[in-house]
Amino acid sequence: MTNKEIIDEAYHLGMMQNPYEIENALEFVKKLKVKNFMEIGTDQGGTFVCWSRVSDPNGLRVSVDWAHGPWGKNNFNIQARNNKLSSLGSNVHILDGDSHAEAMYNSVKSIIGDEKLDLLFIDGDHSHLGVKLDYHMYKEFVKPGGWIGFHDIKDTENHHNQGCYVDTFWNELPGEKTWFLADSNWGGIGFIQK
Repeated sequence: MTNKEIIDEAYHLGMMQNPYEIENALEFVKKLKVKNFMEIGTDQGGTFVCWSRVSDPNGLRVSVDWAHGPWGKNNFNIQARNNKLSSLGSNVHILDGDSHAEAMYNSVKSIIGDEKLDLLFIDGDHSHLGVKLDYHMYKEFVKPGGWIGFHDIKDTENHHNQGCYVDTFWNELPGEKTWFLADSNWGGIGFIQK
């Protein structure tokens, strides 16, 4: 599939990403030659589709999402979304619930086992504490040299009015970073290397 076809498929599912940012992020992830990835905050499944389409078809794919929870859309069919995600590879795991719960961490640990992730994409709880917890709880599963991505890294009044402070945590993180920012009052996708 072309990048355009992948992104069109993701938008059809209801993906909420700025076109400039997702196009560049998809190309970035494609170059990483990802085998195993995990996404926190899968929502309707758009970015999960993007990462799946440019990753090793035999790799591990893990979705952690609190469907219809406080940070996503509440009007999509969860079973239809799960069916779509399950069709994207032979090793797809869909976990529903709070990423900050100890039981969720243990489920992820059990699934990943001795494997390591090439990519962890965090797009769940957008509060400062929420994104910080997701990062610190799950970064251990990312291989050295792997990448951790974040959505909504832009410092905007629009974000802050909605309780989104991913930008604050993003700016606290030292290290090798790549980011894509469109000229808008929302969004921003950034990746940091472990």
